[in-house]
Amino acid sequence: MAEKENKKIDNKEQKGNYITGIIGAIIGGLIGAVPWILVYIYGNMMVALLAILIAGGAYYGYKLCKGKITKRLPIIIMLISLVIVAIVSLLIIPAILIHSEGLNVSMETIEYLYQDSEFSSAIIRDTVIAVIFTAVGAGVINANIKKEIEEGTTAKGQNPEEFKKLKQEAIEKIKPIFEKYNALSREHKIDKIELEAELEEKEIGVNLLDVLKSVDIVRKEKGKFYYNVENENRDIQPKKQISKSNIIAIIVAVIAIIAVIAIIVNGELKKNATTQVSDGVISFEMNNTWTEYTNYYVSGWNYYKYINSLPIANTNEVDANNIDYSTYPAGLNVSYFEIDTSEYGSIEEIANYMAEYINSGDEVPEFEQEIIKTENGYDAVKMKITYSSDPAQVEYMYYVLNDNMVASVDVYSFNLKDDKEIGKIAQQVADSFEWVGAEVSE
Repeated sequence: MAEKENKKIDNKEQKGNYITGIIGAIIGGLIGAVPWILVYIYGNMMVALLAILIAGGAYYGYKLCKGKITKRLPIIIMLISLVIVAIVSLLIIPAILIHSEGLNVSMETIEYLYQDSEFSSAIIRDTVIAVIFTAVGAGVINANIKKEIEEGTTAKGQNPEEFKKLKQEAIEKIKPIFEKYNALSREHKIDKIELEAELEEKEIGVNLLDVLKSVDIVRKEKGKFYYNVENENRDIQPKKQISKSNIIAIIVAVIAIIAVIAIIVNGELKKNATTQVSDGVISFEMNNTWTEYTNYYVSGWNYYKYINSLPIANTNEVDANNIDYSTYPAGLNVSYFEIDTSEYGSIEEIANYMAEYINSGDEVPEFEQEIIKTENGYDAVKMKITYSSDPAQVEYMYYVLNDNMVASVDVYSFNLKDDKEIGKIAQQVADSFEWVGAEVSE
């Protein structure tokens, strides 16, 4: 009867908020997914067993954010865990794979990736396996949740008056056990097995023992217990104890957060890393996410990069009269040549010539031009050209002058979404450009 009344009090005073709990569960589940993601991306393995951590992370996140512990919680944890598995497996992992290749992450590039039948089959298979393991993990967690709900809480959620009654009930029921074994001081303790046997025999819930432990009336040392009579009548607030499982969860969360930060930092370092390129006449820095062409027909240095498209988009056979050029990679060409200074001796003359040349074609594109100084002090013409006809194209060109030599930096793409990035790389190359051993012309 007393136990039923105790459960009634616990359920009645169960506090919390579903919304904050669900938010915490989502965050915790995503943190729990980090080890799985790391092994998948960097270990080239699909260890679906790690997906179990998602359910554990969701549960601890729910509790840490003060979610309400009710019979609905198992359903909430199961649904959130499965949704996180689907999102991580079908969206986040493909996005990280795309980013690791130095490509822009967008729904378009993810769609391109799924056009690869081998990849799509593998990711769907892995998702199904991960869902199974997550469901198993959630099942284990949910069993513990149901047990916790059935046993009720101890000191949590009780107002002072009700907790005082609960404490007195615990003293009346449990103190006689310690008196029986003379376990009323540090020198005389009762073994855990004996204590549990007495509690079971007298049908005393473990939650009542937890009440006395929370106010330091029952103490545990080296696996044994004793009753601290001195604290019996003292007004001590319940201790908020952190269980070993919570400590482990916190450690895992910290490691996961550090790992996420490391991935982001590593990705940014890789994305911004450059290589110095030189042939003894000119020198420039080239971003390492661009790949150099071999046996290309244009002289100088030639590079390409898939920015808002993926290589797999070009692996299928296409109609030569209906080619989607927007799926092609962006191109970057660097070269230099000698000029006749009597005709083009200044940067203004070069700028005028290029403007006349571009505007003399059959199609007059959108055209922007300005004369600038590069970071290394060279005079240069900067141009942006946009063609709207089929195929559409955006192109950035820099002509860097030094005496009778001109260097050309030409970056272009048939995908207009690449505009911002190719403009950025064109400027970076132009600003890093140097005529090796030559003086800057006045």
